[in-house]
Amino acid sequence: MAAGKAPDGFEVLTETISIHRPETTTSSDETQPPLFVICSWMAAFPRHIQKYTDQYKKLYPSSTILLIQSTWKDVSGTDEFMKPRLAIAISIIQDHLLQRNIPSTTSQGSIPKPKILLHIFSNGGATVANHLSMQLNNSLSSSSSLSTHSQHPQPSSTFSRLILECTPSRPNTSQAVRAVGAAALPSNPLLRLLGNFLIRCFVSYGFWKCWLLGKENMVDKLRRRLNSPFFLLSTRSKPAPTSTSSITEKNENGLTVPKEQIWDAKVPRLYMYSKSDEVVSWQDVRDHAREAREVRGFEDVREEVFEKAPHVGLPREDFERYWGVVEGWWGQR
Repeated sequence: MAAGKAPDGFEVLTETISIHRPETTTSSDETQPPLFVICSWMAAFPRHIQKYTDQYKKLYPSSTILLIQSTWKDVSGTDEFMKPRLAIAISIIQDHLLQRNIPSTTSQGSIPKPKILLHIFSNGGATVANHLSMQLNNSLSSSSSLSTHSQHPQPSSTFSRLILECTPSRPNTSQAVRAVGAAALPSNPLLRLLGNFLIRCFVSYGFWKCWLLGKENMVDKLRRRLNSPFFLLSTRSKPAPTSTSSITEKNENGLTVPKEQIWDAKVPRLYMYSKSDEVVSWQDVRDHAREAREVRGFEDVREEVFEKAPHVGLPREDFERYWGVVEGWWGQR
């Protein structure tokens, strides 16, 4: 992805962050969400992202759309590295949260609080979304601590609903090579052949290095973090700890990893995936949804399965069905 490139109608803010602000912010539809946050797949071309953003603008003409694109730097970056990368996005979301806390009324009564809706694409978008949620939790918890003088602030719920599209996978060298190759390699057959070989060596080395050192690889990490819940006080008689730096658990591979609190367990999440995806196995996504629902305590987990669509190309199988599902999901309360 070229630096500073974004779909038509978006104002470029940083190398990877851009925003679409509608010409009007008023709507006769009081339930219409005013802010969408889209975390696109790694190295996505703006013209491909635009197929989604154009439809969002059509369906929600008075909504603001915050687009966070991802590069290899974002996918492989540490938590500290990602703080300045996402600072502008955090500020925009915080400003929106302040606006929605202002009570509003009409002749028919109170207007429902505006929603913040998060649409995540592939592992690249999921990695960025994890960082985004972690930073928002830390920021909002700090603000809560200052305002209430609490020494133990808890994470706050930011997003109203989530869509996780074609994510997450499990570590798989062949699938990783396809993902990186599709994003980074030229069309020349010889160069692609050489590039795929080099990528395979690089990916294999990374997975094996983590295995030999007993460390969690980046794919397992993003997968675990997506299913790292927190529970607000109103949903549990005993509050969960907010500082988990010294608390650990075992991941699905038996490695000792930090026990983190990243996603509100009450926020509904929809997994959308395809059985023909050659980059992210549909079984990996299905298993993650089951874990979220049956093991990790997420309260509303649903799935929408396509049969023939390629990776991050679900509308190509059935455009009307895809957008009907998306619009219906966002419209629920």
